[in-house]
Amino acid sequence: MSEEQAKVYKNFEAKITDKVRKMLVMGSKAGLGKMVQSLYALPDGIRRGESVELGREFVIAPPVDEPITTKEQQLIDIVKAEKEAGRKVLVFLEHTGTRDLMPELKERLEDAIDGIKIDLLYSSSTKKVEQREAWITKHNDNDVLIVNPRLVQTGLDLYDYPSIVFFQTGYSIFTLRQASRRSWRIGQTKPVKVYYLTYANTLQERAIKLIASKMEASLATEGDLSDKGLVALSEADTSMIAALARSIAEKDEVNIDVKSAWTKAVQADLFSDAIMSETHDITTTETTEEKTVVETKVDDRVVKTKFKVVSQVKVENNLAIFKIENKVYQLKDGKVISENKVVGKYVWKTSAKTGKKFAVCKLPNKIVYVGKHRQTGQFVALEIA
Repeated sequence: MSEEQAKVYKNFEAKITDKVRKMLVMGSKAGLGKMVQSLYALPDGIRRGESVELGREFVIAPPVDEPITTKEQQLIDIVKAEKEAGRKVLVFLEHTGTRDLMPELKERLEDAIDGIKIDLLYSSSTKKVEQREAWITKHNDNDVLIVNPRLVQTGLDLYDYPSIVFFQTGYSIFTLRQASRRSWRIGQTKPVKVYYLTYANTLQERAIKLIASKMEASLATEGDLSDKGLVALSEADTSMIAALARSIAEKDEVNIDVKSAWTKAVQADLFSDAIMSETHDITTTETTEEKTVVETKVDDRVVKTKFKVVSQVKVENNLAIFKIENKVYQLKDGKVISENKVVGKYVWKTSAKTGKKFAVCKLPNKIVYVGKHRQTGQFVALEIA
């Protein structure tokens, strides 16, 4: 953010969090949702400012005359580069209602990029999925489509937009994941790029960190990011808003390396999608003493996944036994057993090309893959590196 933008944000954050904390002491949670929504919106709507009514008082952030914000310039740079490469761009924006920013983004892009054609898709003009699909087909001669991700999170395949930009990520894990996969579908012939834009040291950064931590938790407990698991984690946006509000009110920092967590989540998500597909095909496997790279093809998509060997596996009496972090695990009848207790489960998968089997084991805090080492022929336990 610019110096003035950051100053206004920090002052507003201090005032509204102080007011909400006082309300909490009095037993009122009425201001939590308003605090989260306004703090999330302010950096992108800095030219409008914010005015929030809490009880009988108003907390105000004055507007800042900012011709182009840092995030808007980043979006312009991305769209310009993608347009020059002949790639259409899908821009996701959470605030399309009372804080609607779509017209402003359209204006900024049109002013900065000669000849660019931009369309805005609103829910008011397309109530049903079929209507949205028809609308998108009709307005197919654009370079950029700006839309709320909830309108396209399910039921639509947007092959024509191989580049996706989340100008705002929002709070919903399910919506974020589903919307990010609108272009990465079976039949897509181009590489898909997904950009996530957020301001550091703001609630927007807290939100993306919280989402990353939830995704990391899902990977630790389930080993994948299934829709069912994500819905269970996310439950409703209100739960995420409550978690964000609590982290601000209690001054809790979400300590997580977003880039690392996001990379692991996406990598595991893609690999999970690959091995669960009946049409998957493990095409190549490169193994060194420490790491294994598996290249998996799902239809026209190729997923490269790096693994590290964490244990040798001993097979005896129809049991597969391995040791990780001083704990011994046994695989038997679909169950993972440790210290005479069932602590997880496993399923066998088979490579469509090689016919070789490998087990996907869900342990209490991690996912482990058991299979034969390509070079040694010995059974080993691996984790995603």
